[in-house]
Amino acid sequence: MVTAIQRLRQEHRDLSRLLDVLERQLDAIRGERTPDYHLMRNILHYLMEYPNHYHHPYEDLVYDRLAERVPGMASVVEYFFAEHDRLATLGWQSLTLVERVLNEDLVARAEVHASGNAFAREYRAHMQRENEEILTAAETSLTAVDWLQIETMFHRRPDPLFGPEVAAEYQALHDCITIETAQRESGRAGESYCSACATD
Repeated sequence: MVTAIQRLRQEHRDLSRLLDVLERQLDAIRGERTPDYHLMRNILHYLMEYPNHYHHPYEDLVYDRLAERVPGMASVVEYFFAEHDRLATLGWQSLTLVERVLNEDLVARAEVHASGNAFAREYRAHMQRENEEILTAAETSLTAVDWLQIETMFHRRPDPLFGPEVAAEYQALHDCITIETAQRESGRAGESYCSACATD
């Protein structure tokens, strides 16, 4: 049986793979190539939807329980609560810029790159801190009863991108992530085998 901690760590790995694809598109901007703005929008849209409405709220319940169980954790979890809010702000800013590009508004490429890069960088750092501080503490401090109560308070729905059934709107993105992962594992990172991942 997959534990809550294992599931959260797997979700972090999945989100990291998604950020890999986003950063590749951002590298295209920096390299004076044409990124796939539609792909970027799909990535950012997913990150503003599923994690914000399911992954982070579940973590917030873990934060609350840790603050109750572990002396001195209250200030730590407040910091992570604030980080969730900050990530949402950065993500919406980046998504708005990409949507403006797709609407053919005049947007500086450097602005799109800076915004997306800041978001991806902070997202990665946040997940690493969570893995090291929050999940480690939760694994050792929360009881089976704590986890059961957290689960009963949380309404879960299938992940539309990394779940057992991929939603149609995310199928191309899912294919791209799968290909990029295979390329990285085989030492061929940077090659483009699918149009969704390709840059000019």
